[in-house]
Amino acid sequence: MKSLPLLVIAAVLLSPARVAAQAQFETIYKFAGPPDGSAPQGLAAGPHGTLYGMTAYGGAAGYGTVFQLTPPSSPGGQWTKTTIYEFNDLYVTGVSPLSAPVVGKDGSIYGVTGGLSSVIFQLQPPASPGGAWIENVLYPPSEDFPATAFKHGLIIGANGELYAAGSAGGFYSCGEVVGLMPPSSPGGQWTVPLQYALPGGDSGCNPAGITVSDDGVIYGVTTYGGASGRGIVFALTPSPLPDPYTETVLYNFTGGTDGGLPSQAPILAPVVIPGASFAIYGLTASGGRYNGGGVFELVPDVHTGAWTESFPFSSVLGAIPGSELLASNGDFYGTTATGGQFSDAGGTIFQLTPNFQLLNETVLHSFPGPAGPSGNLVMDKNGILYGTTVSGGPGGFGTVYRIKP
Repeated sequence: MKSLPLLVIAAVLLSPARVAAQAQFETIYKFAGPPDGSAPQGLAAGPHGTLYGMTAYGGAAGYGTVFQLTPPSSPGGQWTKTTIYEFNDLYVTGVSPLSAPVVGKDGSIYGVTGGLSSVIFQLQPPASPGGAWIENVLYPPSEDFPATAFKHGLIIGANGELYAAGSAGGFYSCGEVVGLMPPSSPGGQWTVPLQYALPGGDSGCNPAGITVSDDGVIYGVTTYGGASGRGIVFALTPSPLPDPYTETVLYNFTGGTDGGLPSQAPILAPVVIPGASFAIYGLTASGGRYNGGGVFELVPDVHTGAWTESFPFSSVLGAIPGSELLASNGDFYGTTATGGQFSDAGGTIFQLTPNFQLLNETVLHSFPGPAGPSGNLVMDKNGILYGTTVSGGPGGFGTVYRIKP
């Protein structure tokens, strides 16, 4: 494990936040509880405006579902919700999905479940319309693999490979990062070329999510471990055998104004800085100026590397980031688990717009508690954001919403 000691912290100035009066918020589906489903865990965008998601509960056995939302054929119409799969095997195929799914180029849906041990699964679409979706367990491939909690979902690569970060379990009980490679021909077996166990200590413990660059480098964060015990940003770089990946610690959080306890997967976004093609952005659950968490930026410089200070969320505008960031056209979008304009502080949807050395924050929507946002945000080609609430709706079973910034 390598460490990069030369990292410079530089402050990001914060402009006064505002509330967007023009943001158009709409609930497009309200879950009815079992067997319809409850506690949705986020969304994935499919073809032709279709949305896919998973509920932690519901279905005939109560173990969760995978659903499809089809947009109306004409503006103002109703979205159509279809349950395409119900989980029913506690010990083999997993139950209670923990995060949003991802969609492959062939239409397959991939996701993770909970239960006694997390399972990475594939749902193959039916051979003919109206047929059954078929679940295949991809990981663990056998009982010889240690139990791992993949509660932060999956990343799908350009060639259909899957990556996941297990927040617990693994050889050192500090979590692990795994990579799965699809078969070279239809009907073949998936392989597991990457299984990196976080050793704990200065190398980090309990990964909270990962992302993958175009050249195959995996970037991630851990909630704990590091020099101050408040988490790290790390990179896993492909290397020659016998160790196919080498870990490098890019940054140690202190828990002060730079933040601590990173809680969501980081993202990569382009930057106009000499020697850097992208920066790493992410969220912390604590620290910042008001101890409510914040946004961090790590810019890999040719000579030293430079960090900007965490962007703080105030307790009024929103605190404790609730989803990973979504980057689009230079702006960033996300949710907070608490805060907002309501007295019961159910959370917010926010937008961050870089403006020279400023970060302009706009609160797009505030939720009443306890019907706050859950899971990730996705954006369609028209710039409309979609997300879920784990509760809310008539019976408190959760909703799917959309908002136009």
